[in-house]
Amino acid sequence: MNWDNEDFEAFIRRANPVPPEAEPAPTLRQLALRDQIMRPAARRRVPRSRAWAALWAPLAALAVVIAVVLTVPPAEEARAVTTPKPLDFRDEGKTLEDVTETAQRNLARSGGPVHPERAVESTGWYYQVDAVDSDAPRRVISPEVTTLEWNEDLSGSTRTVAGKPYWADGGQGDFPRSTATPGTLLWEVDFAPGEFQSPVVTAPGAGDTEVLAMLRAYGLESERSAFEVMNATETALQYWTLTNDQHQALLQAILRTDDARLLGSATDRAGRPIAGIAATLPSGSAELHLLVSQDTGRIVGAETYTLEADHPFPANAIVSYRIWDLSPQ
Repeated sequence: MNWDNEDFEAFIRRANPVPPEAEPAPTLRQLALRDQIMRPAARRRVPRSRAWAALWAPLAALAVVIAVVLTVPPAEEARAVTTPKPLDFRDEGKTLEDVTETAQRNLARSGGPVHPERAVESTGWYYQVDAVDSDAPRRVISPEVTTLEWNEDLSGSTRTVAGKPYWADGGQGDFPRSTATPGTLLWEVDFAPGEFQSPVVTAPGAGDTEVLAMLRAYGLESERSAFEVMNATETALQYWTLTNDQHQALLQAILRTDDARLLGSATDRAGRPIAGIAATLPSGSAELHLLVSQDTGRIVGAETYTLEADHPFPANAIVSYRIWDLSPQ
């Protein structure tokens, strides 16, 4: 993807409209990636095997992700990990069935890819810590946009560019020298034919049976488990930009589970009206939330919300966040 200055600034305005005091969420999985292969001194091409393992390990259990993140030095731990505000969901008296029906109507009339695409663009936010020895370190929020493109012969590429940083406290002042300037290519990885890995290579169909087969390939075992269906959905959306018909089948699969729960309506961290659907992790320690656009009906975000404290993360905190469908029109 080629960005000129005007397109990039327009994209960042859409991807990062939240005021600094709202503290947009970091992504645990990508914080771990940042710690391992995106240190300030490591702005370079990453070995393919390391990048693949770090980028696309599924969110099988929150504990696995936390274990990776906690490899940071203990003295920096408390300062490097923060907990942004959860989305403010409102109960509007609707049921999950109501939200699914509305989403399906919106999917039928909104734009989307004609065929599933082996390309994904996602946006995340990350914290850097300045003056870690201080009693009150300041934090920089650095939006980062990751693009994956791959082909049927399992060649492809993934790249990340930096967004416009700002101080989390809304203050002014120079950023740490490690903070990348907007538009900077932070890292990229190229895959020769046969090097990329995906459990599903042939473009999946849009029928319920075909979509379920795709979800099984991405880790689904029990169709009755909301967490398994939603976790496999999030994983699939890391590999594919799916059609509206496929999003409709995904929502139907979630609706058929025994324990999916409607959170209500909210405005997501990109300023879009959404409905939230929750599923509890098998451990009972956290929930996986999927965000459904109230404009398009597409699944446009996923986040993990803790129900119990797990040091250094408190209970009732957002510890993982990813959004899709923010490309310039």
